[in-house]
Formats: sequence, structure tokens, C-alpha cells
Amino acid sequence: LEKAATTLKCIGGSYGGNAQPTRFLSLALKLLQIQPSTEVILDTFLETEDFKYVRALGAFYLRLTGRPTDIYKHLEPLYRDYRRIRYRAPVEWQLLTMDHFIHSLLTESVVCGIALPRLVGRSILVEEGYLEDDYTSPLGAVVKEKSLEEYLFQKVQDGSSAAERLWNERQQQKKQKLQEENHRLEALQSIHPCSNDEAVGVKNDDNDISPSNYSEELSRSSRKKQKKDRNYGSLFKNPTTSSTKEAKVTSSDLPADSAKVDENSEEYWNDQRAKLGLKPLNNTSKK
Repeated sequence: LEKAATTLKCIGGSYGGNAQPTRFLSLALKLLQIQPSTEVILDTFLETEDFKYVRALGAFYLRLTGRPTDIYKHLEPLYRDYRRIRYRAPVEWQLLTMDHFIHSLLTESVVCGIALPRLVGRSILVEEGYLEDDYTSPLGAVVKEKSLEEYLFQKVQDGSSAAERLWNERQQQKKQKLQEENHRLEALQSIHPCSNDEAVGVKNDDNDISPSNYSEELSRSSRKKQKKDRNYGSLFKNPTTSSTKEAKVTSSDLPADSAKVDENSEEYWNDQRAKLGLKPLNNTSKK
């Protein structure tokens, strides 16, 4: 089994549409069938530095079957292993590090598609006396004394390629955030035009838009859109609205000639009959 573990090229659970298990998961299942002791796992798997995937397999098996005290005692020293490992996700490949994989084993409930047993918190084990003291990170003193950017900048000056790569990534992320903030500012100014000194919701230090003003402008535009949809949403006229509109029409809106014509006069009815193509009425009073 140890020789088979040395041929591993990646870690992972299942992949593909048929959920085909990886070789890493198959060897983990084989370990569960054999049920080796904790001492064998420590000697043949976790203490192996030449094969990183053998160490990852032993850590995964110890997390599945070990006691909480053994898990914290033997997995926390692996935080110092920064080697890269390949992880096969269900639909893609990912590049991780060994310390990131160990951290996921200690903090997450599902790793490689397998639900892990519940792990008691480290602080509880310390209070009960099963562990001596809390775990301290080797970078804890450095982070307390200096900021992370100062530490990276110092490592870049020392010639560390990993620190230079991380520094460039952080700078690119800052540029992207600034571009996004500029786009938001332009969009807000198009909705509510104003001068640069009176920009609504913009801070002078980092050009950030306050959520209250931005949400107010969006709600105002949405209300205008709803009003427009309400006016032109139906193809048929509402009889109630049409009757109310007709009731609002007064004599002042009518032409000046129509106000002078008497509907009971003979001239009015002769005009109406002429429009319909009928003969005029006979004037019996003149006869």
C-alpha cells in the first residue's frame, strides 16, 4: 500500500459526470479496510518528507479515524509544510499547498467530498487538560511587530520569488478594486450629476460610495421605471380611469362656439341632421 501511495499524482474525491473516484480516495478506502494503528500512520505516512501525497493520505486517514488529541498533536506541525499539491475537483484542477490542505482538515466539515467526523474545538481540549497550550503560528510574532505588506516588502528585497509573486498579486487586486470604485462613481454621477467637490457618497480618502445614497438613487430609478410600466403595461384602457378623465373635462376645455349653441334650438338639430345626411326639420311654427 505504501508503494502504491508513492505513485499518487494528486488528491481529491470524485470527478466527472459519473462521479468516478480518484486514486487518492481509493487508497483511503483501502486504509479504512486494513485499519492500521496510529503508530504505523505516523511512521510510514506523516513522517515521510520525500513523498508529499503519501503525507496527505496519512493526514486524511488520521482525520477520519484518529482521536481529537492525536489529530491536533500530529497535524498541526504540518502547517510548516508549504509544498504545492494538485487537487482534482469534480469539474476542474486546482493548485493548493500542504498547509492549506491541513487547515481544511482541521476546520472544515467536508474535504475531498467526504463528510468528516465532528472535531472538538482546541480551546475545549486545552481547558479540560488534554492539550498543554494553544497553538501559536510561527508567523505570529512577525505579524504582531510588522504589517503583512511590510513583511512582504522586506522579503521581496531579500530576493524571495514567492513573496514577489504574492506582492504582485496583491497590487493587482488593489488596482482592480480602484477601477471598480471608479466605475461605481461614474455610474452614480451619471444618475446624480454633481461637481467633484460635492460628489454624493464619496469619501475623500479612498473614493468610496456610501451605500445609503447609492441605494436611494437606485430605488428612485426603479420607481420611475415602475411608473412607466404601469402607464403603458396594458393594451386596453381601464374604464374607470377613462370615465374619471371624461368627468374632468369642463366647459372651459370645449371650443368657444360649442358653448354658445343651444341644444334645444332648431338650428342645432338641423346641423346634426345635415351631418348625418338627413333632411332638415319643417318649421311648423312659421306655417
